[in-house]
Amino acid sequence: MYHRHQPLPSDCEVSKVEKLRIAVRYLIRNDALARGHQSRLAEHFGFSRQRVSQIVGAELARQEKGQVLIIVAMLVIPLAFSMLIVTMSVGVWYADRRAAQGDADSAALGGAFELITAPTDFAAAEEMAKRVALWNNARVDAPSTFTASPNCETAEGMTWAGVPSVSVVINTPTFSLFGVSPEISAGAVACAGVAVIDGGTEVLTPPAPGAVAVVRLVR
Repeated sequence: MYHRHQPLPSDCEVSKVEKLRIAVRYLIRNDALARGHQSRLAEHFGFSRQRVSQIVGAELARQEKGQVLIIVAMLVIPLAFSMLIVTMSVGVWYADRRAAQGDADSAALGGAFELITAPTDFAAAEEMAKRVALWNNARVDAPSTFTASPNCETAEGMTWAGVPSVSVVINTPTFSLFGVSPEISAGAVACAGVAVIDGGTEVLTPPAPGAVAVVRLVR
């Protein structure tokens, strides 16, 4: 079936349309588009008033769309930047937290090893725990603490009497893009004793001459 198509506009007409659009944009930009202007534009460019009104409406819609996009960008970009800062700060916090926990574990184990050969030399055990922390570039001054004791308390609340232990708490500031540097605290307790199986569970008993002592992280 044959369909009639409207003839394509000539190059001259296209050029006139573009010129008209440029003129309309200029008037809109300068808030000078009054009702009378559309009639004068139609006469000047040789278009009907209906055609001029269509072009004016299209340019107004185009300008409003551009303004909406700018407003959306002004809202979205700061929000996205804030989310990026939060994500980076949280990532840094978790990385520093893992590093601090590793430093506390290493320091507690190092101090507990000293208690294998000298179960009552708590000062030497605390000093060794501090040395290990320093080797890992961890903070050893207050509020970090390094404490050796004659008994071992596990995370389950059990107390192994006579099993010496070293408790370490590492406190260190962390980096934050918000300008706030909160303290990270990580703790560990390591005990030195003779491992025995009691009811299917490994427990430590006090070190004894001739017995093989081990070191365990208990919390």
